Amino acid sequence: KVSFIPKDFHPYGTSHTVQMATLGVVAGSIGIASATTHSIHKLIQTIDAIKSAPTEIANLKDELLATEQVLLSLEDANRSSQLELLPSNSRQTLQRTNILCKDACDKFKDKLEGWTKRSDDGVSMHWRDRIGFGILRQRSVKSLCEQLERYKSNVNSAVAITTM
Repeated sequence: KVSFIPKDFHPYGTSHTVQMATLGVVAGSIGIASATTHSIHKLIQTIDAIKSAPTEIANLKDELLATEQVLLSLEDANRSSQLELLPSNSRQTLQRTNILCKDACDKFKDKLEGWTKRSDDGVSMHWRDRIGFGILRQRSVKSLCEQLERYKSNVNSAVAITTM
């Protein structure tokens, strides 16, 4: 068969193809942001279930709530189509950042549930869990807080660029 249509022919032109790819990355970023928000909520629920939790855990919850606010600004930027103004590599970085944040929250939630397995009475944190947490787990909490700070910084920078 002989075809007179060039191989690189696009019925809507190449700009349409680029726009569709852009929308795919932006939509993917927001879908992942929604999944990240869900992971944050699950971690907050786990934290709320720990009665008389150490101060570090309460501080982590505050950090998670602040991160959630940053996600809301990302969703607002998406609703107003501002994210489409970002260069492609920035959108992909934003998408990857969302994935890393979600994964970090999911992993920490699983760890936290393991660390507090003796504290299932709903009254207070078991003394063995509290001691183990105080000695061994503070570094993990600090690490997650640092990851959340970097995440918030990346998202805030991306949103700021789109509103200039």
